[in-house]
Amino acid sequence: MKRYLSLLFFLFSISCFAQNNFRGGEYIHHAGECVSQSEYTRIHQMLSENIQMLRAKGLLPQNARNTLEYSWPLRQADGFSYNEIYGISNFVDHNEEYSSSDTPSTITDYNCQSRSYDTGDGYNHSGTDYFTWPFGWKMMADKHAEIIAIADGTIIGKDDGNHDENCTFNGDTWNALYVLHEDNSVSWYGHMKKNSLTTKDIGESVVAGEYLGVIGSSGNSTGPHLHLEIYKNGNLIDPYLGTCNPTIIESCWEEQKPYREPSINTILTHDADPNFLDCPSPTQSIENHNIQNCFQAGQAVYFAAYYHDQIAGLLAQYRVIMPNGTIFQNWQHASPETYNASYWYWWWTLPSNAMSGIWTFEVKFGGETVTHEFSVGNVLATSISGPITPEPLTSITYSTSNQNGFTYEWTIENGTILDGQGTSEVMVEWEDLSEGEICVTNINATDCISTASCLMVDIIAVHINEAKILNSLEIAPNPNNGQFTIILEWGRTAENINIQLLNTAGQEVQEIFSGDILEGRQGFFVNWPLAAGVYLLIIQGLEIIETQKIVVP
Repeated sequence: MKRYLSLLFFLFSISCFAQNNFRGGEYIHHAGECVSQSEYTRIHQMLSENIQMLRAKGLLPQNARNTLEYSWPLRQADGFSYNEIYGISNFVDHNEEYSSSDTPSTITDYNCQSRSYDTGDGYNHSGTDYFTWPFGWKMMADKHAEIIAIADGTIIGKDDGNHDENCTFNGDTWNALYVLHEDNSVSWYGHMKKNSLTTKDIGESVVAGEYLGVIGSSGNSTGPHLHLEIYKNGNLIDPYLGTCNPTIIESCWEEQKPYREPSINTILTHDADPNFLDCPSPTQSIENHNIQNCFQAGQAVYFAAYYHDQIAGLLAQYRVIMPNGTIFQNWQHASPETYNASYWYWWWTLPSNAMSGIWTFEVKFGGETVTHEFSVGNVLATSISGPITPEPLTSITYSTSNQNGFTYEWTIENGTILDGQGTSEVMVEWEDLSEGEICVTNINATDCISTASCLMVDIIAVHINEAKILNSLEIAPNPNNGQFTIILEWGRTAENINIQLLNTAGQEVQEIFSGDILEGRQGFFVNWPLAAGVYLLIIQGLEIIETQKIVVP
């Protein structure tokens, strides 16, 4: 599936910008033999042996279902926000002839079209290729696109540990998972990212929608994609119902997607032309994508839209909206041809007095609206409030102004952040040292970061170690579930001692002891229903303050 770019400078209808501020075109995915004949022989033999072994152990169901409907094999990993993550480059080739100089057109997919391939050495494409788009190498590195089981079943084979940045047809073994389903169909999930496969082993069951691995480019592959191949009772089946698919009489999908599904995969902002990568190298493993969400007035912004199954003439409407709702630019565009994958981008230089804040890039296409936010101007730092002469080993609160949509990254020197990381308020504990520093950076909704705001503190020494009132303090067990024993070794009699258990907000949870304590060994058993969290045991008197953390997991 080697890729190259075909630049097409086509403008359907556009306003408010010069035509030379526009680029884009088709993103072509070349094909080759996904699985060599020697690999087919090895895989089929391995699976046959494993099935016999698992049946002998009673790990496979004895009675097969007649029919089974498949769910979609891909999902977006948590933490990512593309509208779609894939395109389809190739279906199963149902034409039994092979390409040659005499018969160049020997391809027939399930829909009686030629969205597949074969090779002159006798290979007809036997599966469906779902490629990640856009920036497939970056998506692979980020583990963005996950492969999931299309139906309940049992793992009957695994290949893993093989190189996953292939970009040539090399005969390498791919990383793959093989699942036997309840209707005796077997699904092959090939070209996975190395070491991303489920930790489940051969003989263990999976359910529909369960994580199997990450899309990669292992084996005979020139770019990240999933090759899904399905067999039933030893015969290849194509799960897509169509006039030219003789392998099934009804669709195998719970809901079969249309042959063309015009969709926006994502829209992005860049600070330079987006570039694509044919093949990773030791010095470059992902694309020079130039994705950027943080801009300054006077800077050029590149507005890009990435599609799969874009149909010729289908209009897309674009807008760039300023923070006050005013339209900065708007235009419309349609592709001159129908493409499996395509991209188009425009760029403008922001005015020198561009409004600061969060801007919105919006595209309407095929009945759906996709938006992308980006920032113009600096994210402002905010000051920190809290004591500048804190006591050590006690819980102290520091805060900064809480802004809607922001997260906060706190750092501390000579102390520990106990709770609140990511929020505008944290609970900290300073060490018993003379100085400390706490800092915060503000991160807005587009992941733009402010400069750090810091607060220096002078830590007050409060221990009277030379008095040797308390020789030792032991809490067992710690961590615990709210049941623990406090063992104290007193060096001499101590008056007006108060022993308390506090939460991280400094509130008393339980008073354990109050009064005078004689020299020697003392023990206290605590049995209190505590919620999970961090607590502080405080021992305080006229000449002593001692604290120790207690953890309830």
